[in-house]
Amino acid sequence: MSLENFLKKIKELEEEDFIILKELAKKMIYFESIPLETIIRYSKLHEDEVNYRIKRLQSYKLIWKPGGIKRYVLNTLGLDVLAIKKLLDKNILYAIGKKIGVGKESDVYEGITPNEERIALKFFRIGRTSFKKYTRSREYIAEEHNRLIASIKAAKKEFEALKILYKENIRVPKPIARSFHTIVTEIFIGTELSNISKLENAENVLDKIIEELIKIFKLGIIHRDLSPYNILIKPNLEILFIDWPQWVNRNHPMAYEYLRRDIENIFSFFKRKYGIEKKYDEIDKIFKEERNFISKNNYTKSDKNG
Repeated sequence: MSLENFLKKIKELEEEDFIILKELAKKMIYFESIPLETIIRYSKLHEDEVNYRIKRLQSYKLIWKPGGIKRYVLNTLGLDVLAIKKLLDKNILYAIGKKIGVGKESDVYEGITPNEERIALKFFRIGRTSFKKYTRSREYIAEEHNRLIASIKAAKKEFEALKILYKENIRVPKPIARSFHTIVTEIFIGTELSNISKLENAENVLDKIIEELIKIFKLGIIHRDLSPYNILIKPNLEILFIDWPQWVNRNHPMAYEYLRRDIENIFSFFKRKYGIEKKYDEIDKIFKEERNFISKNNYTKSDKNG
């Protein structure tokens, strides 16, 4: 059952159903598949009640059972439902609408708040693979388990970056909330830089991108996966940086290699499409000056403390 279709039935779920789903989400950090005894113990529900709820959740395809053993696995749709439930309970979300974006490792839906404001919900799908039906292999249990945990971590990491950057007026979507593997932001409209057939004042746009990347670097953040696919051009020709789950801190041992790769990806695109040629060495001195300032500042603090 798809997420869109299931949302019409979400009111059929009862509080006891959500207790089971929450326990499966909590325990998947420790188990690839969660034993029935563990679910009974921590849910604090009677064994008969747990068995009844397990069957209901299986019928909705929110959880599944590997063949022949009394162990259960939360699946992607189950985690989606938990994320939505949490947002509903916190009055962040009132209703969810159509899918407005599909990425390699995420789906984006339009949402409506209780105040009738439009928002965007990004559901992370790390390691997404197409499966037409469940398999009963141990390998798939591990894969399902690991993909959900990775998706939660990715959402947490991206939300952290958005909060830092938005606070400093960097051009990123405004972060609103996070729920499990889902982040909520303001609704944003833009076209991927890679998909724009003709860009007015392309050199000015490139200069703006570099200017923003320098500001971001000074905040201690490097995108690490920057490309023309995650830079949006808004209708007013402003730029917007999206997709931050892989960012690293400037102190990361590979930080400057990642930074150079990010910038050279953009330079290569503008040279290929618009004939604008820039070399990384032309701006490298800016980053070197910042590095020297940081190193000197850290040394001074250490010297004073010593």
